[in-house]
Amino acid sequence: MKRDVLHPASFPAGQVLAALPKALLLYLDARGTGAADEWLRTCRLRRDDLADETRTLPVITLRSALDAFVKVASREEIELSWPHLVARDNLGAWARVLRGAANPSQAFSRLDGSESEYARSTRWETLDARRGFWRGRVLISHDPALEEGGLMALMRAAELRAGPALYGHRPTDVRAEGVVAHEASSLAQTYEVRWRTLPSKAIVLGATVGGALVSAPIAAAHPL
Repeated sequence: MKRDVLHPASFPAGQVLAALPKALLLYLDARGTGAADEWLRTCRLRRDDLADETRTLPVITLRSALDAFVKVASREEIELSWPHLVARDNLGAWARVLRGAANPSQAFSRLDGSESEYARSTRWETLDARRGFWRGRVLISHDPALEEGGLMALMRAAELRAGPALYGHRPTDVRAEGVVAHEASSLAQTYEVRWRTLPSKAIVLGATVGGALVSAPIAAAHPL
């Protein structure tokens, strides 16, 4: 049976922060062997495009970046890129998420804070939260075709794994449930995140002039 295709105008375009593809770039840079340059050529991005991690890009740009990443690396390595989301030159993206969030659970529910109300295509909800555990759901209203293959879900898992590290905790597990129909024009994905609370050995990141970043403990990347 041929699947009905909705007109693209039926869906919000959606935005993501440049920090997400930038983490993929940093990961590939760390691998060496020219993979990063090949990836940039394949997804038609320049390094300058990702220099400012707080810049917003269309969701479709991230999907293209993920497709290109799989060609030069692998699906499994998408989630492994999470330490580069908390690299020093990628921290600006977390400013709005961390402001006023005292723990990872509070931060998780604000992951869509970088999107303007006019281009928002995701909304996070907390279903359960306790010490070392968070369960939540993301409601997705952009084109469902962008979610096919699960690459976007793997990138969200990387974001969620990075969250506890920002507070000096060791992320131990992220699990995603399948995409399900939620409403007429949206999808839902449910995630569980677990982390081990560690004694604070994190670096305190001072707020910059003008409040661009909040004071927050930033952990060095923990090996899993």
